[in-house]
Amino acid sequence: MKVLFTGDTIFHNCYGRCDLPSSNVNDMGKTIEKLFDRFSNVWIYPGHEEAINIDDIKKKIRLLYRIKNG
Repeated sequence: MKVLFTGDTIFHNCYGRCDLPSSNVNDMGKTIEKLFDRFSNVWIYPGHEEAINIDDIKKKIRLLYRIKNG
């Protein structure tokens, strides 16, 4: 089984916060897309919440990102 520790970048049902003073929404989007392009059939272990397969969360996170950030 392949695993990926994503910390606070990708969670079980969303992506990490982009509203903090040191955060950058464009960098977050680029990082998420790099992870999605490079990995498939990998279990994500986020900094919080439970693990999930990256393929099960890709569509939802992409949609949420587009809705929130244009």
